[in-house]
Amino acid sequence: MLKFFWLAPLAALPLTGPPEMAGYEVTARAGLDAHTSLGHFDVNSIVLDIRATGEVRGEATFAADGHSHRNYPDVVVMVPRVGSVEVVGTTAQIEGDGTFQGNPVKVLIRVTDGGPRGVGDQLHIQCMDSRGRIVFHAHGPTISGDIAIRKVL
Repeated sequence: MLKFFWLAPLAALPLTGPPEMAGYEVTARAGLDAHTSLGHFDVNSIVLDIRATGEVRGEATFAADGHSHRNYPDVVVMVPRVGSVEVVGTTAQIEGDGTFQGNPVKVLIRVTDGGPRGVGDQLHIQCMDSRGRIVFHAHGPTISGDIAIRKVL
């Protein structure tokens, strides 16, 4: 079966070889220089805590704030329970049902671990409503913190 790896916003890249499904931990505590479909925000952050060792467990939160002082933060994407994780090399694709601004969405997150201490790390996130329309997307490199993908025993 041919698998496709999601790329923001509307492209797919065929993967060579099967994805490695179990035995991984994907974590992130990072600030980002993210470009979003809603414009520029001064502060963007991602928090991931995912463990895929047979059964996938974990959660994800993305937040962005432009210091508008209306809502804090201005943008919130939450995935309280990750549905699936696929790891290929230093890239993980995470999918799950979540919320964007409190409304139900399907969330796709792709993170790349570029190396130690966050150097070269990348994030792509996309939210789709029940009709499959993209309601939010963001992408960019880390500017602080780290995205890590590790094999676990």
